Amino acid sequence: PAAIEATLLNAQLNGVDQLIVVETGDVRSVRGTYDLVLANILAPVLLADAQDIASRVTALGSVILSGFTMSRVDDIAQRYTALGLLETRRIEVEGWFALQMQRMDER
Repeated sequence: PAAIEATLLNAQLNGVDQLIVVETGDVRSVRGTYDLVLANILAPVLLADAQDIASRVTALGSVILSGFTMSRVDDIAQRYTALGLLETRRIEVEGWFALQMQRMDER
């Protein structure tokens, strides 16, 4: 898909292509935990898959959630906070939001 191609190209341009894993598919097909998890999908999916997404974040790791509007920011922040993540940054660009959250427990 185009999103994968763009991600790989940007990673290569930034010299981090050997440091990342890019996969297609549902979050439930992903195994293991990661220091950084990126999820750029709409709010209903971020909320429905919150448990699976949060469980992929290592102890003291971060997740960046994006692809939603202001009307859903607090819902998403509260859901992931309930799963052991702390909001560390909130960004808005042209009406679209992103949250950076960090796992604070040692797991």
